[in-house]
Amino acid sequence: MTNGDFHEQYLIPESGAVIQDYLDDFLYTSWYTGNRNLVELDNFGFPTEANFTVSSDPLIGTTFPQSVDFQGIPWGNEAIGPREYFRLYRLHTYSLACNHSDWSPDELSLDDVRISPHDPFFEFHTFYKTASFVKNHFHLCKSLAFFDEFSLLYVSEFGIQGHNLLTKEISNVFDLRDRILQKNSISCLSASRQLGCFGTLNGQYGIFNPKIQTCSIRKMHDESVNHIEILNYKDSVVLGCNDGLVALENIEKPVKQMVFSGTDAVNSTHPSPDLSQLLICSDSKNVPILDFRSNQIINEISHYDSVLTGAWHPNGQILATGGQDTTFKIWDSRFLKFPIRTLGSQMSAITNVIFSSTGESLAAVEQADFVQIYNTKTFSDCQIIDFFGEISGASFSPSGDTFVVGLDDPMLGGIMDFRKSIPSHLTCFF
Repeated sequence: MTNGDFHEQYLIPESGAVIQDYLDDFLYTSWYTGNRNLVELDNFGFPTEANFTVSSDPLIGTTFPQSVDFQGIPWGNEAIGPREYFRLYRLHTYSLACNHSDWSPDELSLDDVRISPHDPFFEFHTFYKTASFVKNHFHLCKSLAFFDEFSLLYVSEFGIQGHNLLTKEISNVFDLRDRILQKNSISCLSASRQLGCFGTLNGQYGIFNPKIQTCSIRKMHDESVNHIEILNYKDSVVLGCNDGLVALENIEKPVKQMVFSGTDAVNSTHPSPDLSQLLICSDSKNVPILDFRSNQIINEISHYDSVLTGAWHPNGQILATGGQDTTFKIWDSRFLKFPIRTLGSQMSAITNVIFSSTGESLAAVEQADFVQIYNTKTFSDCQIIDFFGEISGASFSPSGDTFVVGLDDPMLGGIMDFRKSIPSHLTCFF
């Protein structure tokens, strides 16, 4: 993120970010092979949601083999044509942000991976189109969190909502319209099994209990709180802010302790499992690793552009970082001179890297359209989840058996629910 007034910089533009706009432009390109006369348009001349809905009319003809993906889009109908052409259009036209101009995607040296299309690590379970996600900054994609094994919290237009994956029930956890300074200002969300917390673009943050619906809202300063996380063993939250500040605050009472102060906007902070070290990802290419006891920088790793996210493996030795340079890197904390692996995105910046609680899986989440899931034994085997829409957040469940992705899009938004697969060589026993 860049320092500045969030009214001008942080909110996603009305055009260019949603699938409706991409589809409208797609209809007038050489990639489009459908029939424009069959595309349903709204009063403003834009394609409607009906084009992405399966028709109940058996007389609707198809020029191409028709298939419905897990977002329910009837690719291959005469109106929108085959999926692969719209995918090519997105890959060629999706714009990348760049804070540091001394690198090019074509010059990146990436390690090879093996794609596992026929034996995925996680299988598609359900798409909940009823959920209404909001992502208030294109690079802050942490608007979703598990509260327990089947209960999700996510940022909506007017506050925080809950979704139960077992009962399919959606609940309004907190309506914050009267308690925060501006609508659509929640920038980040995190949760543990007891509490949840969120930060806002105008410097506020909240600590809440979803079960009894209590919430304490506090003011940090006037700069955006870009990342917040609960440290259960310290009874504190750690906050990363747009003015380069990293601070600890006591959960019970508002007592701040400054941990780090830099010159670049902090995008996210990531404590090691034993809470001895803190990874600080910012608009700088360099990622300092802080000793939590002395508040001194003890090491540093780097990318080619702003670093947006990081994560520690549960063993405390392996860590991952990802950023605007469209790469994510795997590091051994005992030898940080070079990464173990340098891996690339499919289309856009890496906005989130997440290890499962067991450490078996790593998810690399892009700004839109793609998530890659890796087996962490070698970080060489990969499953690619391919869809359409801006990603508002993603998370593994506490057991690591469920993986969810939140999409912020007026037509195609919702929750994608994936469940851990049974390896194909074992299915004969069930």
